Amino acid sequence: MAKSKDHMAHNQSYKAHKNNIKKPMRGCQTSTKGSYKAQKNDIKKPSATARPPPRGVLNKAHDDARSRAQNSGI
Repeated sequence: MAKSKDHMAHNQSYKAHKNNIKKPMRGCQTSTKGSYKAQKNDIKKPSATARPPPRGVLNKAHDDARSRAQNSGI
């Protein structure tokens, strides 16, 4: 008796490309289940670049313009 085929990839690639191969839709938030605790903490904690700069640094030009306007009497 002839052996039956277990797997055949014939035509599968063609069928997949007929409807365009799309990336799976990404949910609202990816799960961290199964990842290391240190990695989870890194995700939760904002990095140094993400933190807002100190108050005087960001708006220094704006604060200077405001003080000049107040001093000139406008």
